[in-house]
Amino acid sequence: EENFHVNIDYLNTQAYYHLMVIFLSETKEKQVALLKAYSNYLSIILAQQDEEWGFKPDGTAWHHNGHYPAYGIGAFQKVPSIFHILSGTGFRIEEAGHRNFKKAFLTTAEYSQLYDWGFGNAGRHPLESLGANNIRSLQEPFLQMAFSGNPDGSSKIDNEVAATYLRLWGNQDSLNRKKFTKAAIQEQQMSGYRTLPYGATAIHRHNDWAAIIKGYSKYVWSSEIYSASNRYGRYPANGTVELLNEGGEEGSGIVQEGWDWNRYPGATIVYLPLEELETEKSLLMFLSEESFAGATRLGDNGVFGMILDESKGLNADGLVSDRSVGFPEKLRAKKSVFSFGDKLICIGTDISSVDEKNSVQTNLFQTFLKNPRMPMYLDGQGVVEGFPFSSDSGKWIVDPYGNGYHILSENPIHAQRKEQDSYHNKYSIRTGKMNPKGKGAKKTKGNFATAWIDHGLAPKNGAYQYVIYPFLNEEEQKSFPKKIKKDASFKVVRADGIAHIVSDLESDTRGYVIFESEDFSGADILKRVSDPSIVMVKTQKTGNLTISAVQPDLDFPKNEKKKNGFDNYSQPVELILTLKGKWEVKEGAEVQSLKHADSETIISLECQHGFSEEIELVKTK
Repeated sequence: EENFHVNIDYLNTQAYYHLMVIFLSETKEKQVALLKAYSNYLSIILAQQDEEWGFKPDGTAWHHNGHYPAYGIGAFQKVPSIFHILSGTGFRIEEAGHRNFKKAFLTTAEYSQLYDWGFGNAGRHPLESLGANNIRSLQEPFLQMAFSGNPDGSSKIDNEVAATYLRLWGNQDSLNRKKFTKAAIQEQQMSGYRTLPYGATAIHRHNDWAAIIKGYSKYVWSSEIYSASNRYGRYPANGTVELLNEGGEEGSGIVQEGWDWNRYPGATIVYLPLEELETEKSLLMFLSEESFAGATRLGDNGVFGMILDESKGLNADGLVSDRSVGFPEKLRAKKSVFSFGDKLICIGTDISSVDEKNSVQTNLFQTFLKNPRMPMYLDGQGVVEGFPFSSDSGKWIVDPYGNGYHILSENPIHAQRKEQDSYHNKYSIRTGKMNPKGKGAKKTKGNFATAWIDHGLAPKNGAYQYVIYPFLNEEEQKSFPKKIKKDASFKVVRADGIAHIVSDLESDTRGYVIFESEDFSGADILKRVSDPSIVMVKTQKTGNLTISAVQPDLDFPKNEKKKNGFDNYSQPVELILTLKGKWEVKEGAEVQSLKHADSETIISLECQHGFSEEIELVKTK
C-alpha cells in the first residue's frame, strides 16, 4: 500500500477496464479476491490528498502539477460507474475515498457556470466548446453518483449529488426529477462565495450570474501553453474576472473566433503583437516566485488578492535541468477584487514594466457582438451602436451583455467596436503549423466590443480602481449614470502598495488585502498582521466581531527533484492578528492562542491549504 499513488490518467483510462477484467476471471473465488484488492486500492488512492496529483482538500483536481479540470473530467466520467457497480455490496468504495472523490466531483459544478468552467482553469483548451472545457458530459455520472448512496452507506441516494443534478439537468429529465422530488430532495441553490486555494481561484455568485476570479503563484501555474495548443495563453490568470450568465461562455460573449488573446477580462497585461505574445518554448506552465495569491470569504461575500510578477519563475512541467523562466517585459502588479453582493470592486497598484515599446493595460471586457449594432452604453456618448467605433474618454461603460463598469480612479476608458483578426489557439505563428485537433482555420475573425485602461509605456507605479455591476437589467443599463451616482454602499479606504482596503457599508464589513505586513499599521480595529494576509472584519449589530482571515501562502515543501520544485501539499502557517480593544473568543470558536496587552487583543491562527479561518469575538467588559 505504500506504493499506491493516485493518478488521474489511471482513473480516466484504466480503472473501469480493470473492473471489467476482474469479471473475466474464471472462478468466483478469484473474482472475490481481486475485487477486494481492487476496492481497497481505489479506496486508498481516492482518499489521498497529499500526493503529487489527485484530489486536493478544496476539491480541485490536480494533474501536471496543477488544478486541471480538462484532465479531471475523464476521471469524473469513468469513476462514478465504478461507484455505482460496487455500491450496496461488500466491495463498495470505503467512506474516506468516497467522500474525497465526491467533494471533487461536486466541486466541478461549483467552479462551472452553468456547465463551463471558464478560461482561467482551461489549461491548454481555452474557449473551446467541446468536452475539454465544460461538464456537459457528466449528466449520467451525476446520476450514477447519486444512486451510489452517500459516503457512509446509510442512504441509497446521495441527496447532495441529486440536488446538484436537479439544478444542472432537472429540466431535461422529468423521470429522475420525480424520483428525487419523491425523496424530498430539492434543487441545489447556488449563491455566495467559494474559494479554491489550490487553483488560486475564487467564484462569486449573485442572482443567476457568476464571476470567476483567477490568479497564480509559485505553487499554482498561470496556464498551460502546449506545443500545439493555447499558443497565446500567457494572460488568462493575470487577476482575471470572467463574468458568466446562465448561458456560460458563449451566452456571455466569450468565443474563440476573432478573440484577442491579449484581452482576457480583468487581466493586467503588456499588450503585444501575437507573434511576440507566443512564447518560444514548446511547453510552458509559468510559476512566479510569489506566494501571495488567494482569497477569504465571509458569508456570501469574499476578497481575492494576488501579487502578479512575470519577471522570474519556474516552468512547472519543463525539464528539471532547464526550468527557470521569465518574461522580458518584467510585468508586476498588486491586484485585488472585493466581492460584495451585486458588485465587484477591482483595485490595482504598483503596476510596472520595463517594456518601452508596448503599453501596459488592464482589461475591462472583451465581448463578441452577435450583430455589429448590438448596443452598449458609454459615458458622454449614451447608447452606442456604431461599428466600427472607438473612444478614449469616459468614466463608465456598459458592455453589450449588460455588465456595467465605473472607473473610480483617474484613468479614462479606452473602448472599441471592430472586426478582430486573430489566430486559433492551436496554430503557431512561429512554426506555421496547425494542430489537427483544432478542426478549423488557423486564422479567425469576429466582431467584438472591448474596453481597457491604459497605463502607458514602462509604467513605474501604475494604478486603477473600478467597480463592476454584472448583468444589469435593461432599465439599469439605460439609467447606469444614476445608479452609480446613488451607490453609497461601499468605500475604498486605502489603495497603495502596502494594502488595499474596502468597506461594504451595507453589511458593515471591511475587507483587507495586506501585501506588506511589516509596513501595515491599521487605523481601525485591525492594527497589525504578522504576515501578508487577506482579512474580512464584520461588525455585528450586537457589537460582536466576525473575522475571516487567511495567510494565503500554501507553503508546499521544497523538492528540487520535482519539475515544479515542490511536493504538492500544503503545510500549516501561522497568522497573528492584533486588534484594537480587548476581545474574547465566543464559545465554540477555536484559535491557537489569544492574549491581551495594552488595550489590544493578539490572536494566533493556524492556516493550512489556503483556507480562511473564521472566528467570532465578544468585547470584554
